[in-house]
Amino acid sequence: MSTMGYVAIGVAISVAALVIAQIVALRRSVEDLRQLVGEQAEELAALREQTVPLLADTRSALRKADRENRKADALLDAATSLTGTADAASRLAYRAVTTPFVKVAAFASGTKRAAKEIVSPTPIVPTSTRRLKSGKNRKAADRKQIEVGSSQRIKDADGESKKGRFR
Repeated sequence: MSTMGYVAIGVAISVAALVIAQIVALRRSVEDLRQLVGEQAEELAALREQTVPLLADTRSALRKADRENRKADALLDAATSLTGTADAASRLAYRAVTTPFVKVAAFASGTKRAAKEIVSPTPIVPTSTRRLKSGKNRKAADRKQIEVGSSQRIKDADGESKKGRFR
């Protein structure tokens, strides 16, 4: 055999050794992967064992909370109804009490005036000589004297005459 033959056989043996080494490495990787998948399956089973009871507890807690919410809604509806009833009753009581009370107070006030008038009557002043004014107009009328005549002059408290119109 020639040198080329030996080289070819050497290369073939080297390639075969590399292929076998790759197959062995691949087999180890597959074994490791199987072991990892098995561990993950065990972890998943343990997680499932823990979460299923938690979900059941959560469902029961939600049901209980729903019942409590319904009770609270019923109580709130009852309180709202009672508030409306109390408002209506207080309005009715207010109407029932205030009207007679106002009438009694007005009657008492009128009776008091009549009693005062009977005890000490006030003299009656003819309205044609006395002009009634209120507020600022009354004060202004007290300070000014009005001359009645065609010139329509106004005399103030100092005695000065001024032209103006008065009604």
